Amino acid sequence: KMTDLRYSGEVKSESSVESIMRFVTSPERLASAFPDVRSFELKDGSSRIRFSIDLSRFSNRKDISHIAALTATLNLSYETVEERHVVIVGKGRSAGSAISVRVELKLEEVPGGTSVRWNATVNPGIVLRLVGRDEISSISEKFINHLIEEFRKGVSAG
Repeated sequence: KMTDLRYSGEVKSESSVESIMRFVTSPERLASAFPDVRSFELKDGSSRIRFSIDLSRFSNRKDISHIAALTATLNLSYETVEERHVVIVGKGRSAGSAISVRVELKLEEVPGGTSVRWNATVNPGIVLRLVGRDEISSISEKFINHLIEEFRKGVSAG
């Protein structure tokens, strides 16, 4: 869809495939990588996370300063869990609109650790119109970098 935003990248980690899989298949540990988590619930094989995106931290634009933060609620579930392949799907709401995200992770052993190739598709719904495509892209990239840093810390912590 035209409103879908796509991102991809690769993260190298000194951790083993097994410890990364333990991290990404644990909803609690995965949730710990999100910024400003307000609540987290686990039920019936899916998890619900409510978090806030501080636009003053993630955004460069001053004309949206009247929106200090966006709160989002995502129901996360696993579409695929294989030995080195995980697909996580999130459906939820932000700013009164439906949002969705799909993240695919492919793990590969490399000398000195693991390579994690990832791609994400985000449908920000009406949030796109609230703040604009360029700004959503900028916010998303900073948000993704935040998640990657927290992922690195979380995985190396065990």
